[in-house]
Amino acid sequence: MTADQTYFSNPYVGPRAFEERDGARFFGRERELEEVFHLLLARRLVLLHSPSGAGKSSLIQARLIPRLRDEGFMVHPPIRLRGEAPAGANRFTLATLLSLGEPAQTDETTLHDLLGLTRPAIRLSPTELASLSLSAYLARRPPPEGEEVFIFDQFEEVLSLDPADQATKQAFFAQLGAMLEDPRRWALFAIREDYLGALRPYLLPIPTRLAATYRLDLLDPSQAMQAIQGPARDGGGAFSDAAAARLVDDLRETTIQRPDGSSERILGNAIEPVQLQVVCYRLWARKMDACGNLVPAQELPNTSLQIDVADLEAAGSVDEALAGYYAERVAVAGRVIGANERSVRTWVEQELITADHLRGQVLRQAERTAGLPNGAIQVLVDAHLLRAEERRGAVWYELAHDRLLGPIRSDNAAWREANLSTLQRQAALWEDQRRPEGLLLRGAALRQAETEATDLNEVEQAFLAACQTARVAEEREQRQTRRMRGLAVAALTGLVLALILAGVAWVQIGVATREASLARTAEAQAEREAGLARTAEAQAENQLRISNAQRLVIAAQSLPAEPALQLAYEAYALDQSSITEFVLHELVNQRQWEVISLEIHAEVVGSAVFSPNGQRILAALADGTARLWDSNGEPVATLRGHTDRVNSAVFSPDGSHILTASGDGTARLWDADGQTLATLTGHTDAVNNAIFAPDGGRIVTTSEDGTARLWDADGQPLATLQGHNTDTVGSAVFAPDGTRILTIFWDDNVAARLWSTDGQLLATLTNHFDPESTRISSNLTNSAVFAPDGLRILTGSVDGTAQLWDAEGQPLVTLAGHTDALFSVVFSPDGSRILTASIDRTARLWSADGQPIAVLTGHTNGVISGVFSPDGNRILTASRDGTARLWNADGNILETLTGHTTGEIRSAVFSPDGAYILTTSSSWGAHNSTIRLWREVIQPLPTLVGHTGGIRSAVFSPDGSRIVTASWDSTARLWQATGQLLTTLDGHTGYVWGAVFSPDGSRILTASWDNTARLWDITGQPLTTLEGHRSGIWSAVFSPDGKRILTASDYGDARLWNTDGQLLSILEGRYSAAFSPDGSRMLTAFSSWGNTLYNIAQLWDADGQPITILEGHTDTVYSTAFSPDGSRMLTASADGTARLWDADGQPLSILTGHSGSVRTAKFSPDGTLIVTASDDGTARLWDADGQPLAVLTGHTGLVYSAVFSPDGRRVLTASSDGTARQYLVYPEDLLAAAACRIGRALTAEEIERYNVPQPLQLNLAERNCPPRAVK
Repeated sequence: MTADQTYFSNPYVGPRAFEERDGARFFGRERELEEVFHLLLARRLVLLHSPSGAGKSSLIQARLIPRLRDEGFMVHPPIRLRGEAPAGANRFTLATLLSLGEPAQTDETTLHDLLGLTRPAIRLSPTELASLSLSAYLARRPPPEGEEVFIFDQFEEVLSLDPADQATKQAFFAQLGAMLEDPRRWALFAIREDYLGALRPYLLPIPTRLAATYRLDLLDPSQAMQAIQGPARDGGGAFSDAAAARLVDDLRETTIQRPDGSSERILGNAIEPVQLQVVCYRLWARKMDACGNLVPAQELPNTSLQIDVADLEAAGSVDEALAGYYAERVAVAGRVIGANERSVRTWVEQELITADHLRGQVLRQAERTAGLPNGAIQVLVDAHLLRAEERRGAVWYELAHDRLLGPIRSDNAAWREANLSTLQRQAALWEDQRRPEGLLLRGAALRQAETEATDLNEVEQAFLAACQTARVAEEREQRQTRRMRGLAVAALTGLVLALILAGVAWVQIGVATREASLARTAEAQAEREAGLARTAEAQAENQLRISNAQRLVIAAQSLPAEPALQLAYEAYALDQSSITEFVLHELVNQRQWEVISLEIHAEVVGSAVFSPNGQRILAALADGTARLWDSNGEPVATLRGHTDRVNSAVFSPDGSHILTASGDGTARLWDADGQTLATLTGHTDAVNNAIFAPDGGRIVTTSEDGTARLWDADGQPLATLQGHNTDTVGSAVFAPDGTRILTIFWDDNVAARLWSTDGQLLATLTNHFDPESTRISSNLTNSAVFAPDGLRILTGSVDGTAQLWDAEGQPLVTLAGHTDALFSVVFSPDGSRILTASIDRTARLWSADGQPIAVLTGHTNGVISGVFSPDGNRILTASRDGTARLWNADGNILETLTGHTTGEIRSAVFSPDGAYILTTSSSWGAHNSTIRLWREVIQPLPTLVGHTGGIRSAVFSPDGSRIVTASWDSTARLWQATGQLLTTLDGHTGYVWGAVFSPDGSRILTASWDNTARLWDITGQPLTTLEGHRSGIWSAVFSPDGKRILTASDYGDARLWNTDGQLLSILEGRYSAAFSPDGSRMLTAFSSWGNTLYNIAQLWDADGQPITILEGHTDTVYSTAFSPDGSRMLTASADGTARLWDADGQPLSILTGHSGSVRTAKFSPDGTLIVTASDDGTARLWDADGQPLAVLTGHTGLVYSAVFSPDGRRVLTASSDGTARQYLVYPEDLLAAAACRIGRALTAEEIERYNVPQPLQLNLAERNCPPRAVK
């Protein structure tokens, strides 16, 4: 090829995934690429999910990996988790290490170098690798020069391979979490979205629990146009607009079923990338066919590279292209099973296409599914002709798209016509028409068919047998007729007539008998076939119902609260399964925020703010406007007039005016509806900031011209604050009484300047930079505020310190502790505390005199801002990691607000009443931002908050009206079940590990680490102290009649007492002790003690004599319990399991699923349910046989206990996070709560987008809900 010669080849990839070398011909995903890229930059760990066939691998390989490398990341080769492992090794860990490790072959090593990856210095065999954890392996490699990215492609493999081996999966996720704790390691996990529910229980060890998610949808029509025309254009040809548009419409055509049962073909909004590539590849190949696959451009006329509508028509339509692709893949599948492809075609049409020509589903079986080997089916799955969806632990096969129905049926019909004999085709017709006798072959046709009778299936064999049977019957009848005629000729002439009549009668009787028999047979056959049809129809309806429910719950998990709850409601109404109930539990019990997102196609500058009454939202934008919304997120006005970016926008104290500052050198005054009142001119450069005085009577502006200016409320100039030693005055603040102004400007020697309101300089706050410090060598001030009483000033610096000053500007104390620049500093509303936020990923809480109180850790990138709630009881931080976090007044995490996808969160503020939160996110230099309005809603059941330490136990009173909690803060607390604190039981001098009510509810018993148990009356007054244990007491319980008490201590003894505190007997037991319902037996728990490994439970009689030992746990047994009827027992252990036993101590089942120690296990009052609590931060619901039902999430710490309410309708949990939570149990309660959490119906667009079956199950008009209120 000469230097100036261009060659044309097929620019489409066909059915395979795009690879890195295909980046130049990957079109239509530019928006998704940018969003995933920036999300990964902002959040570090991202879960990318999509429907099967949406092109996750193609996006990653063709565009994301090169983009990350361009950004300077070291990107490892994509990791796949398939593969076997030696005995004792973790197959998923080994697969990861094999993906990361480089073989010694020269060609692969060279490729590694060419891709710019650091070559590992180690070369280990698979056997050697099998002995290493992920972190241990990476520690042996040379450290990377920068941040490294790990990409786990097709991550669903960790769930689909060895589904029952939960222990191996949990161990792998623990290693993965440890590896990703390093902030220099980034990771993207790509997974099919139908596996999201199964993935969730394993995410606890992963930092952020992969809270940052991105859904990649199928191509929309505009993206499909780009994917069609882009490769052709870059390949030296063209794809006309008309041809591309027709092709897109063809590809998105789908079939829907109407409520009356009829079907209709409509244009959908989703195009499968694989189908598009297959069709385009074939079109291009056909165009190039006459010239070969690789042709010099100079040898082709320009028009020959143009694909237009005529080419589409000549190629025979999209149906023919898809049919051709289907035919190729079916032939391959037939070769896989070593048989004729006919069995594959028959299977597809019979199992996956319904009688109404809609998509059906079939449940995967071991080895063969509905008679076809699974290996052949996998060929069709890999070709994206079929989908394999996992639901409730089972795999269902279905066609990948409705668009395939027509091509498959037409290609099967054409194949049968070309390849099947007359007998085989007639047999198919006979079967379709329910086997009528009139379709049987006779005479010469039957004799010809018998010569073709090879490789017949069951139906064809039955058809041939029916034909042959009919022939025998006809021949028998003919012979009988001839015999009767002979008899008639030989008889006497006088008897001819009688014989003829008799013969005729005989024949007629025979015929009638035969016809009656055939009729009865046909009737029976018809009834059988009708029954089969009804069964098939019911199965199809059931499969469709399950499929619809599964699709709705998947969509619900990534939606805002109200549409998510409605989809979950509809899903459960369709299919009352463990999956739909799981999602309903999660959304009702845990979704605490209703969110409105305000998408803005411009960068938000600074912070969005509330009006003083909280009814409006204001934001300054880089496009030269400010925007105004109401509190429901509806736009009110756009403030236009500035000619450059708007740097700040604020309301006046009474909310009647708005003030904006702009890069055009002016500030503008507007009324509350966005109408211009005045333009403040005078600055000679950009205005950075503009604010009102506390009384609204004056305005101060700061500018790039090195000055600040004071104006009256109408925008008339009053004074210029001059003398700053810099060109930039960044911001200014008024003192609370409005008599002084503090200006902040960037000067290494000056922190801020203090002015009177007539422009006189009062004080210069010199810097607090320590020249001997090894901190950042800059003292520029980022933030400055007055204390609420105006008597102190606080400044924050780039050197990582904050400085307190008195009202005259004299330094008081330096707040040191951060390791990087401060972004913001604030006082609490009462001035008693200080909050600082830093790029070092932390916020810090200080006393008013600068003494450290707490470090708020958890963000994975710089903390940009921190504020107190208006009542001072909560703290809100915003971070570059794309999240905002809510903390209590002591700095303990309460909630993480996730969902922003446009880069870092620039600000997070409370509404004036504290009921709402406003967060603003944007990527630097981006052209769009997101403002999210969060409203905290009342939960269906209250959370108990007030203890100053973790809560070890929480139980209901016998009537369910009260709750008692036991805490590390050495107290127990008595609450109304509605959440109101009644009294504090104070007196223990050590941790209180347990607290229970007496059976009649009149007394409370507490167990403490101070070696005592205490008895209290219901008002919290002490009655008796049980003393004698030599170590801390883990638990204390009443006997069923309330006359005895059983305690278990850390020393290893259990003690039986009367309620007067008299010791009755001493038993063995450590962590837990329980009475049987009739009081005749006791069950105690043991653990490792000294060098002896017990890990057992011991059953005793009422006198303390041992009955039997319950063995099986492999670690400490923490909890024991009897079922309500005493026929079963439960134990919970540090080995991560709970175990179910019969009354004699024989094992019944093992409850597995938790990824941490199981602290407690309890029966429901009716014995039909079990609840467990675990160190993995969850509680779990199980049925009476130990089968999992739901996971109860929401705690941010270990869950120490979980119990049912007396009526069994609620679960109460206690956690190390200092809270006790209540959860609804019964589905009908969950549905009622969901209905009352939904404030609006699904829109028509949402119903269409999520394909919600009609009619909707939820009728908002029929709800019976209490008034809605904020929490």
